[in-house]
Amino acid sequence: MATKNWRAPSIAGWPLQTGLMAGLRERMERVAEAEREQLPLWLPVGLGLGIAAWFALPDQGAWTAFLLTALAAAVGAAAAGLNSRWGRAIAIFSLFGAFGCGLIWS
Repeated sequence: MATKNWRAPSIAGWPLQTGLMAGLRERMERVAEAEREQLPLWLPVGLGLGIAAWFALPDQGAWTAFLLTALAAAVGAAAAGLNSRWGRAIAIFSLFGAFGCGLIWS
């Protein structure tokens, strides 16, 4: 009985690695590079977003959902773009949003 050589599928052909997504990632990185000196100005905006969410949302369940969503966005952005400036910027912005909501809640 002959055995076939089995290989694990390659991730090289996944959408994040080629084609449209690669072009989008490169464009986002160019924009983030061009605006790199203004990225820290978004930190108070993220903090204010979290504080505004606490005032706008009706109860503890909604605040908890906002915190979990902001943290999930931070983890997702960090996982998707850990080696890029835009991924880190979105992750930090999301963390500041969660921090703002948690800060006023406590």
